[in-house]
Amino acid sequence: MSLQLPLAGKLNEGWLEQLVSISPDKLAPSLGAVVSALTEEVDTRLPYVDTYEFLQLTELTENFKTILRNIHNTLSRRAHAGYFLDLGMGSGKTHLLTLILHLYAICPESHDTYFPLLQEYIKERCYAPGVAQNTVVLAFDLRALGDLYRAPLKLLARQLKRVGAKPESVDVVERMGEGVSAPSAEQLAGAIPKHVNVVVIVDELYHALIFASPRPEVRDRVAEFLSFLNFFVNERKKLAEQGRSGLVVLVASARGDYERWLRISQSMPNERVVVLADSFLNQLSRVQSALPTGWIG
Repeated sequence: MSLQLPLAGKLNEGWLEQLVSISPDKLAPSLGAVVSALTEEVDTRLPYVDTYEFLQLTELTENFKTILRNIHNTLSRRAHAGYFLDLGMGSGKTHLLTLILHLYAICPESHDTYFPLLQEYIKERCYAPGVAQNTVVLAFDLRALGDLYRAPLKLLARQLKRVGAKPESVDVVERMGEGVSAPSAEQLAGAIPKHVNVVVIVDELYHALIFASPRPEVRDRVAEFLSFLNFFVNERKKLAEQGRSGLVVLVASARGDYERWLRISQSMPNERVVVLADSFLNQLSRVQSALPTGWIG
């Protein structure tokens, strides 16, 4: 008598073969790795790059619903909101951010393809294809300070084509992505049509601040990013206040990093990077929650 394994015949063997051939550190992605993969700058066999596969494997938990409803409601009302996701290790932070990226940056390219997997999101009032179709995502991972802008702006340029931005605006954004320094916040905000919603994702802010604290040259780079981000958010917030388009800003970081940064910042309160970080984060509502990730086998 042969022993029947519980998962025999239930797993995608081709997918498993791909996983075996991928470096282990790539199987637990950073947000930056996801954005780069979606712009085809890295291995596109990675399991979190395939939107259909990712949605199929993701369980819509109650905590995910809460965050997604907040985003959907804000964009639907053409309002603005900012959230700081203060999460513990293993909370599903990167999974949630990757889900938002797929829902608003990739799914609108072919809603017919993904519609069967989006029905639960629509039923639970977490998502609407029409709103997503009129939304772009700008996602930054601050663990990649050396190459912070190229992939996010390349992905944004791709989305701008979808929402019908002028070709010259798309060209401007693509050229911005070729630079090393922060782009012009005013010019970037203006390249996005005024009626188009914007979701800004910033991952690992406190990790970057901690890493930068003893390194003046890195502090300057983080300060430059925060200055750019403040100006960009304020430019798009003006449109939301006029009811012309929505704006959601999501900043995520590990709870331990947040607590450590508080201690570090108190020792250098007048540093430009500290002042800019405080100014930006004071605009956000704090969301302290564990967001468990569920997977469907």
